[in-house]
Formats: sequence, structure tokens, C-alpha cells
Amino acid sequence: NGRQNIWIIEMGRKDDFGTFSAFVDSISSSTLQFGSLSVKYASPSQGCLEFGWKGQLKQNGKSQNLKKYSRYENPYCKAVFGANEIRIKHFNKNLILKF
Repeated sequence: NGRQNIWIIEMGRKDDFGTFSAFVDSISSSTLQFGSLSVKYASPSQGCLEFGWKGQLKQNGKSQNLKKYSRYENPYCKAVFGANEIRIKHFNKNLILKF
């Protein structure tokens, strides 16, 4: 039904990859393993990343503390992990997501 999923987003800079084509080739050749609600990804820039609906994010086997970061922090939305409500605002338009 699509309600339980995992997304991977890898961003890159020209300084790191040279060309967009080189970035695409690097991402496309990366190893990806997944279970029903977990993923293991060999990131070309971050090393081995493991994450899922249960357990902590691991980078190269070492647990990463996500609680010290916001879930969303950008000009349109700010929310901490575990928030029951997320407000997204752009000019005079608002979207409120309640969980």
C-alpha cells in the first residue's frame, strides 16, 4: 500500500564528482541490499550506510545519533524527530500534516 517505505537520497557536488555524468555513474554502480523495511547502501561518498524502520542508522558499522538533528530544517519547514505535527509554509500558503 506504499505506507511503509524507505528512501535513499544521495547528493553530490561538482568538486567531489567532477561531472554530473560521473555522479550518475557512481550512484548507479553502488551496491544496494534491502529487506522488507531495511536497507544497506554502499554510498560512494559516505561509505556503508544501514538503516530501517527499527534500529539506528549505521555508517561503516558505527551507530549515528539522529536525535541531535532536526527531522526537517529548511526555509519552509522545521520539525524535530517524532513530531506529531509538521507545518510547511511558503509565502501565504500552509500545509499542516498531523500524525
